[in-house]
Amino acid sequence: MYSSKQSPSKLPGQVRPSLTDDIEHLRVHLGLDRVVLMAHSAGTRLALACAAQFTLSVARLVLTTPPAAYLVDEPSDAHTLIGKRRGDLLFEAAFAALEAGRQTVDDDGFNAWQQESAPAGYATWGRNRTIPRRQSAEDGRGQ
Repeated sequence: MYSSKQSPSKLPGQVRPSLTDDIEHLRVHLGLDRVVLMAHSAGTRLALACAAQFTLSVARLVLTTPPAAYLVDEPSDAHTLIGKRRGDLLFEAAFAALEAGRQTVDDDGFNAWQQESAPAGYATWGRNRTIPRRQSAEDGRGQ
């Protein structure tokens, strides 16, 4: 419905009040007594704000990978995790892309940047792990 880029919030965890009102108006327009709100990442802030503001309208919350910093009183361990990944060439390239930021405004450029930076958010399991190649029907060898 909304992306985190559309929210003018300046502080982590802050949600513009009109966004919660929009969701409440949609619930009423659809004629629903209560809703189950599903949200991912930064959208979980909006879902939590809706649940807090419209308690009787929200039956359940499904929060997928919420940014933990605003949910718990624990300092970020991002610097430790980054330090543990230093030296991993795939991570270094991905992290450099993240630090540089998007250098484009078109879809193809954004998708390329996203693919380049994605490995920074995922772990690897074993440097010697190989992915089996599929066998080709024509030559009997892997593709």
